[in-house]
Amino acid sequence: MNLLTSAQVSGLSTGQLAALSSTQVRELNSADLRALNTSQLVNGLGTAGIASLTSTQVQSLSTTALNALSTAQLATLAIASLTTGQVAGLSTGQLSSLISSQVQQLGSADVKALSTNQVVNGLGSAGIKALTSSQVAQLGTADLNALNTAEVQALGSAGIGQLTSSQVQSLTSTALNALTTSQLATLSVNLLTSAQVSGLSTGQLAALSSTQVQQLNSADLKALNSSQLAAGLGTTGIASLTSTQVQSLSTATLNALSTAQLATLAIASLTTGQVAGLSTAQLSNLGSSQLQNLTSAEAKALSSSQIGSLSTAGLAGLSSNALQSLTTGQISGLTSSQLASGLTTGQLSSLTSTQVNALTSAQVAGLNSNQLQALHLH
Repeated sequence: MNLLTSAQVSGLSTGQLAALSSTQVRELNSADLRALNTSQLVNGLGTAGIASLTSTQVQSLSTTALNALSTAQLATLAIASLTTGQVAGLSTGQLSSLISSQVQQLGSADVKALSTNQVVNGLGSAGIKALTSSQVAQLGTADLNALNTAEVQALGSAGIGQLTSSQVQSLTSTALNALTTSQLATLSVNLLTSAQVSGLSTGQLAALSSTQVQQLNSADLKALNSSQLAAGLGTTGIASLTSTQVQSLSTATLNALSTAQLATLAIASLTTGQVAGLSTAQLSNLGSSQLQNLTSAEAKALSSSQIGSLSTAGLAGLSSNALQSLTTGQISGLTSSQLASGLTTGQLSSLTSTQVNALTSAQVAGLNSNQLQALHLH
């Protein structure tokens, strides 16, 4: 066959071409193959002839020729032998016919060369599922942005874990909400924008590990609504927040926390403004182990009604410094029961003379002799 000119090869009938042996087909050069029309290629050489083409011969085929190949003929090609230009020229129908092993033969440049239409409507869920982690890393932001729920889940956990910052930030709320728990576990949460974080479902937020929760920045936490924080992150997630993260929580968010969730916070990490914003119901549930961490500045920030809401058990945890920071107005806000049953004699003895002088007769009337002695009033 290598003795024929390209013009002579182009004159062969489909029947003659079909009769060529594999050895004869391999003798056709690039010019010979380019001289054949699609009918000669598809119906002449046929599936057996196309299967015998070498990599060099395959690379000489035009986009028109490749697009004319049947699914069976395309299946015989070593996809790795196609040039990036040839891959970019494959139809969505041809791409959808590729089996997993063929999809995995696509090089990084090949995947990058595919259009969004080819990725979404060509490879589809089955093809995307076959992509290796390194191939997933080549998908463009437009490709990822166009994926539907099934296609996002087809990326798998390893694929999601390979996504770059720009790729992650291209994911829509729909795409993010489609992530499975295992996929979400591989995601570096600090790559998400605050807008994306705010779009996560409570179920997804609940699935975040402590490490992932700690990757949320102040803007991310501020973007979450009360339900996402309380019902999403939940007690476990809130317990893993760092001091910096806790200080970014709004008053509305803090007020939405349950008793159990508030109990996980290090009270000392709250700002004075946050402490001042706690509801009386929340303060009444704080125990001595939490109130012992209340700083002088935080104690001073509490209103008289907030002071009056503290439980007797909680008051026992206040440090001398915290007690001494209370104003006369706050001291007068303490109930007789709080003074008599909440504060220990040691705490009473730490009160300054100004604070003691601010006590009302009703407050003092409920104290026993030991308590009065601690106040130096007996």
